[in-house]
Amino acid sequence: MKAKIISLILLLALIAGVFFVVKNASNREVAVVEDFSKPSSVPTEMVKNLGTETKPIVAYGQVVSANSVSVIPELPGVVKRVYKKLGDTVRAGETVVELQNSSEQQNVLQARASVSSSQAQLSKTRQGADTEDIQNQELEVQNRTTSLAQTQIATKQLADSAAIFLIDSIENTLDSLYRDPKTNPDLIFTTKELVDSAFMESERTRIGGVATAFQQSLLETPQTYEQTLAVQAGTETTLRDYLEMIDAFTAIVDKQPLSVMNQSIKDQRLALLRGIRSSIIAQQSQITSQRVALEGANNALSIAKNNLVKIQEGPDREDISIAQSGLNASQSTLSSAQIQFSKTFIKAPTFGRISSIETRVGQLVGQSSPVFIISSNSAKRIDTFLSSDEVSRISIGSDVEIDGIYSGTVSRISPTIDQTNGKVKVEIVLAQGANLVEGTGVGLTIETTEEARGYLLPIESVFVRGEESFVYTLGPNNTLVPKQITTESLFGSEIVVTAGLDNDDQVVLYARGLKDGEIVSLQTLTTEVSSSTTATTTQEQ
Repeated sequence: MKAKIISLILLLALIAGVFFVVKNASNREVAVVEDFSKPSSVPTEMVKNLGTETKPIVAYGQVVSANSVSVIPELPGVVKRVYKKLGDTVRAGETVVELQNSSEQQNVLQARASVSSSQAQLSKTRQGADTEDIQNQELEVQNRTTSLAQTQIATKQLADSAAIFLIDSIENTLDSLYRDPKTNPDLIFTTKELVDSAFMESERTRIGGVATAFQQSLLETPQTYEQTLAVQAGTETTLRDYLEMIDAFTAIVDKQPLSVMNQSIKDQRLALLRGIRSSIIAQQSQITSQRVALEGANNALSIAKNNLVKIQEGPDREDISIAQSGLNASQSTLSSAQIQFSKTFIKAPTFGRISSIETRVGQLVGQSSPVFIISSNSAKRIDTFLSSDEVSRISIGSDVEIDGIYSGTVSRISPTIDQTNGKVKVEIVLAQGANLVEGTGVGLTIETTEEARGYLLPIESVFVRGEESFVYTLGPNNTLVPKQITTESLFGSEIVVTAGLDNDDQVVLYARGLKDGEIVSLQTLTTEVSSSTTATTTQEQ
């Protein structure tokens, strides 16, 4: 019995020994497995070391004379001929550009004819009339009546042309801003303020109705001078109304921040609106010239009729006085017509060399931009155009590097936006010894004065959940903690973070493949981390 008990005890001891050995072997196996589960290795940086750096502005400029004269047309019009080219020397009063001037030339010829007629009439009045004089004056009245009728027809034709332009401009050009303007004139872009969108949509509907009503009012040909004047006035009013609406649209689009409308879309919309504006001004110029011709033809007819009445009654002192007054009026009209005609020849105001010529044959020019620039000495500067955002980052006195060789300083920043390109003109003075040829283009690097406004992180550091942006920061025991941030603008492959981080936060620079709460190990950064570096993504087991 005692031997059996001893045998049982030995058996139990053997079983316990085997269990102990197996358990230890199992523990060693688990330790080996755990040894292979290494945490992700990630690069990090303290937030206080990630402040935004001031980025220089890279631009393109043109060398111009510092002492130059910009020549602006006195009248808008289409360029007919350009007599000079870039670099030519001109004398004061020498014609450089000629505008289309057929209507102005016609006005001069008509005024001269009116003067000749008035002179002959005065002479006849003084001498006394006879049958031949009366017949000639009757013929003059007939000719003037025919001339007025032709001018009335031409006025109606111009009005019809303006109506066609209005409908075509609205439906084929302006309507590119809308989804379906005939049934639902919603903008294809949404402005920040809904009141702006509502205004633009209602104005599109209104101006479409105005243009249609104007076109329908032109179905009948005017029979009298007064009716023709009404057509003329209606045309001018409709074009002016359209121009005011386009200017309002331009102001609304131009003020939209880049968060609502990117710069490319904004530039496209502004270019479209400015093109419409130029076409309206060209139409207005033609209508104005026609109004002068219409009034001139009517005045000439009135004078001819009065002269006929007077010559039939016989000359007296009052008749002679009236004839003299008619001659004076004709001479005044001729003088005005000659002045308008001379304004179509754009001349050099001073002696110098043409350093810039901004026009070509067939181009429409206005009264807001120079068509050429005359330089009178060797002093030079550089002109460039920057966006409003870029201008906000520089100031007068900012240093400029030119073609990587010369240096200069910002000397003037225009207070207004240039209407031709939607940018701000910036002038740069050259340092002593800079030998640059006027008229050539140069590359510019402009140092900015912008203050740091956040932290600069690689774009790979940021991940998005829904509409919110986050970065990973290190928590206790190197665990990953997501932290919501506010971002602003991009600088290449980096993004500016303006809110959500503290200076003592340690941010993971590249967060792809990582998870909330994951334990990581840290990389040591000996050089600047490039955007191509990625983190190892072994997950915690």
